[in-house]
Amino acid sequence: MLHKVNGIAEKAQQTVTEMQKLRKQNAVLLLENEKLKATISKNEEMVASLKRQLENATKALTGKQENNPEESGRLKKQLDTYIEEIDKCIEWLENA
Repeated sequence: MLHKVNGIAEKAQQTVTEMQKLRKQNAVLLLENEKLKATISKNEEMVASLKRQLENATKALTGKQENNPEESGRLKKQLDTYIEEIDKCIEWLENA
């Protein structure tokens, strides 16, 4: 009888230990999840900002394209840079 009680007590202690371990692991994972959400949010804001810059550059390019070929080329390069940055951000978000 005492052997059964000791066995139950031992299993209960193992269960408590495992539960404590899982709670710690859960806390670590929750913290990591919050950090990742913050990073995603920051990157989404950056993508939105880059899209706005791209839209502005596109509008500027359209307006100046006929008037000044040099300015048009400069804006085209700037546009290409924005597009590359947006593509990198999107790729990073997809892989995160």
